[in-house]
Amino acid sequence: MGTPPPESAGTPRRFTVADLLRLRRPTTGAFSLHFPSAPAPTSRSPSRPRKKPKHAATAPGSTSGTAPFAPISHPVLLSGTLSHPSAAAPPGCRDNCFSFSDPTPSTSVSPAASVCCCLLDFDPTALGREIRVLAWNYLPSIRLHGAAGVLEVVRWCLAEEKPAPAPERSFLEIIPLHCPAQNPVLATRGCVFGVVRSVSVAFSVPQANAEKKSVSSVGFLAEILCCKCRRCKVSPPEAVQDHKFEAVKFVCFVDSACTWRPLMVWLVGRLVYVSGLKKKMVSVAERDSNTMLVSSSNTTISWCWSYRGNLPSDDSPEICSGAYAGVITGIYSQGQVVELDDTVCLLIDDLLLLPPHSLRVGAVVCC
Repeated sequence: MGTPPPESAGTPRRFTVADLLRLRRPTTGAFSLHFPSAPAPTSRSPSRPRKKPKHAATAPGSTSGTAPFAPISHPVLLSGTLSHPSAAAPPGCRDNCFSFSDPTPSTSVSPAASVCCCLLDFDPTALGREIRVLAWNYLPSIRLHGAAGVLEVVRWCLAEEKPAPAPERSFLEIIPLHCPAQNPVLATRGCVFGVVRSVSVAFSVPQANAEKKSVSSVGFLAEILCCKCRRCKVSPPEAVQDHKFEAVKFVCFVDSACTWRPLMVWLVGRLVYVSGLKKKMVSVAERDSNTMLVSSSNTTISWCWSYRGNLPSDDSPEICSGAYAGVITGIYSQGQVVELDDTVCLLIDDLLLLPPHSLRVGAVVCC
């Protein structure tokens, strides 16, 4: 074969997840290297100097004067499919990250290369679709030899060359999870409409099968502040007016739905409609029995993109609500204390909550 013609300076090179996994140091890349210059500060509004990070994320073997992320000197176009994590992924990845993978050729029998990823501007409509990553950071794993790291997606767009005109958005939009049955059985027609309040860590869920043998599944709980009106139980709501979110309900997502935890964490504080649930009696400490809603193969999740309400809180002084977005400037106590913007400290008092491997100084987080 002859030598391919050289690419022009402005043409981005194709980059795959397999290429990404060959990198051995923190790397940053972008579709375009031309950025608008920042305006020079004036005397009236001098720029505030930032403090030096207290726990720099440097590459192994690098010196103190080396930048944490090595930039690729030419434009690159990274594309792949965004999906839920695999059920076989390690718990730290399955509970916190989405998956970004190369398209699998129809003639290939081996799985496509994939990597854990987090998106700064996540949109549920991207799940199951091919996206183009326009700006990214890649942090290889230094804990497990040979394991893939994490891809931080800073800017992205859908891969359609000529996207169709966007239709008018409905009140509730279905999140692509799987293909549920068209006619669900009566046992799985439970539903809830409310604001996601919190999401538990993943744990082993004991169940009993038809032979009354004890089996275990992996799952997690989502606390949802629901509306109790009868209309929500009959059909999906079409507006948020005349609904009061006062009843606390817990939904248990088990089996294949346990990979939905990163999505449910993102939905905290947002309005959702979960259908296709089944009711089960759950015993607590072999004394109390309570009815709990459990996911099934018919479960679907819709979310209200236009809802701008605040996360309700109890009257108890120890329970508060709110959100904060900032840049991590310090990490202490093995990830249990995280400092944001040199000002706010986030205390993680649940020892069972594993810190995501995307946790690093300089990362932007919302909590």
